[in-house]
Amino acid sequence: LFDAPHVTVRTLRQAFRDTRLNARRLYDPRQRKRRAVAALERLFHSGPALSSLIWGLMPDADWDYVNRKKSVWRDLTAPDRAHTESFFELYDAAREHTLALLDAFSDCLRNGRMPDFCGGIGFDAGKPEG
Repeated sequence: LFDAPHVTVRTLRQAFRDTRLNARRLYDPRQRKRRAVAALERLFHSGPALSSLIWGLMPDADWDYVNRKKSVWRDLTAPDRAHTESFFELYDAAREHTLALLDAFSDCLRNGRMPDFCGGIGFDAGKPEG
């Protein structure tokens, strides 16, 4: 499957089971789990790392999940960089960037220049390796 011997039908079935189990764990129609986790996040100043993943019947109207208000946020891979983009702006930029990357990737595959494709840039933070 996918030319990867470690990805088996059993592995995929387990992944789907785990996904369904986690979805049940994160569903919180009474908002009890979310409030408790949010209180712990406030206590430890960790931001909405887990509470933002716990959903009830209606999203919290007070929380700006997609940053429509253009609040400042920090990139986890580069905390010194401040951003104000909304989710929708980031999504649109990522979509355009992805289309350009796919064109470049395809061109490198056709012309046998795959080592040139990455140009020494790491995939984890977009910074030069080394």
